[in-house]
Amino acid sequence: MSGGGTLKQAVYDAIFEDIIEGRYAPGSILTESGLMENYAMGKAPVREALIELCKDHALRSLPRKGYLVIPVTLEEIVDLLDFRVDLEIANFRRAVGRFTPEQIVRLQKLSVETDASGTGPVTPHWLKNESFHLELCGCSGNRYTYSILRNTLRHSVLFIGQYFRSAWAASRESDGTYHLAIANAIQEGDYQTAEQMLRKDVLAVKNEILTVNRL
Repeated sequence: MSGGGTLKQAVYDAIFEDIIEGRYAPGSILTESGLMENYAMGKAPVREALIELCKDHALRSLPRKGYLVIPVTLEEIVDLLDFRVDLEIANFRRAVGRFTPEQIVRLQKLSVETDASGTGPVTPHWLKNESFHLELCGCSGNRYTYSILRNTLRHSVLFIGQYFRSAWAASRESDGTYHLAIANAIQEGDYQTAEQMLRKDVLAVKNEILTVNRL
């Protein structure tokens, strides 16, 4: 997310979460004045947060109208998830043999199983998922790949509220067990299993979205 501990950060996080949770529907238009009132914030932090959300492709600025919560198609989601598989698998293979004990411990700590009951907010679940994949990606040491994946995961906010919520509520999406399997396989030096689990983890999201939304 954007910077830490600032008013801009607080507004960014609040809007981001409200998009994920579906409080701002895809296609709706947000205004500075409305957001200032909703979050009891001044114009400067709200505007700065909106600029960052546009950079992260969650919103699109519409001159003299406001900010559009960008809707996406199922086809776009499938393309994005297929790209993630290609990117993360290639990067994982680059990291093979380079994992340090400290990195493995961090991956295991991030592999805490999440509630897959379909109740409660989506945001904590999604952010834990994002943190794990970025940590795994960083193990290769390729900063450019990390940046691309970070942007891709940020871009995923476009479909979380629109499609992912229904798949997660169906209680089929990965509940964190894939993450733990990946981390443990890496610790054991079983990179083939780790790669298989990584592929299944990303594709589990794709498969459930397609199942629930019947593409």
